[in-house]
Amino acid sequence: MDNSKRFDMIVTEENKVKIYDRKCKQIYCFDQDNYAIFNQVIQGKTKEEIMESLQLPQEKVERARKDIDEILQHPKAKLKKGLFYPNQSRKESFLTDFLCYIILYCSIPFLMLSAFCNFQQIKEVLISAMNQISVGTFGRIFMILIVSTAFHELGHMVTARHFGCIVLELGVKMSGFIPCAYTSIYGTAFLKSKAQRILTLSGGILVNALLAGIACWTMQVDSISQISVEVGLLNLGLAFINSLIFFEFDGYYILEEFVGKNFKKEALNCTREFMKKPSSIRSYEFGEFKVFYTILAFLLIPLFIISMIPVKWL
Repeated sequence: MDNSKRFDMIVTEENKVKIYDRKCKQIYCFDQDNYAIFNQVIQGKTKEEIMESLQLPQEKVERARKDIDEILQHPKAKLKKGLFYPNQSRKESFLTDFLCYIILYCSIPFLMLSAFCNFQQIKEVLISAMNQISVGTFGRIFMILIVSTAFHELGHMVTARHFGCIVLELGVKMSGFIPCAYTSIYGTAFLKSKAQRILTLSGGILVNALLAGIACWTMQVDSISQISVEVGLLNLGLAFINSLIFFEFDGYYILEEFVGKNFKKEALNCTREFMKKPSSIRSYEFGEFKVFYTILAFLLIPLFIISMIPVKWL
């Protein structure tokens, strides 16, 4: 990748510049002098040319070049591919704000209304559709899953941009042997409002709820009832899985907004101390909850994994 296209300046702060490395998916922070040297280096300038152009001492230029060379030669390569770079488009957008309001304020009410108004029809269509599932439908289900996951990530993107965060890219990464969509967002932690951070983290779940609500209405159309059932169930499943607090999905990061960062690690340490000395629980904030969380995680995670195995395989 050409170095001039490899880096994006994503934000400038007082005497600081942050840039994003597309190749290694890293963010680097420079002061003004080092950022000026960085720009000269990626343009192919020599040490002498940089010193003459910027009027900086040799020692500072050499030290900066050493750090910059390490960045340029960074061996780290993740199985990620950025497909869309929202930060390069116009930040203020009526469409973004409009979609955000629909996602945040209409998703859950629309899902509940759809399920209530079509409950009997949904029940009948579900029974009929479940009997029609065959091996041939797994390819279609896989495609629906990919599209639903992409919409999930778009939900994060829309809410993040609405609240002023920088969305660096949307793309695809490999989780084991499974391709998964991802959203790279910068600035969520700096949002002053906890509510805004929680809503940004919830954007994907709410989009899945909205898609499930739409599927509830389209189930009544005979020609697409089977696909609608699959869309509805898969999106409800995605919303449920991402809401779980025992995996590092959206639900866990929402939980951290209430109880603090690195909660899982602290909960494990708290439980270890509790097993050695029960009275030590009093020295931890949310000590009882942390012990309960750890015990429940060890009990539920194996059951969750087993529940994902088709019944006919058991």
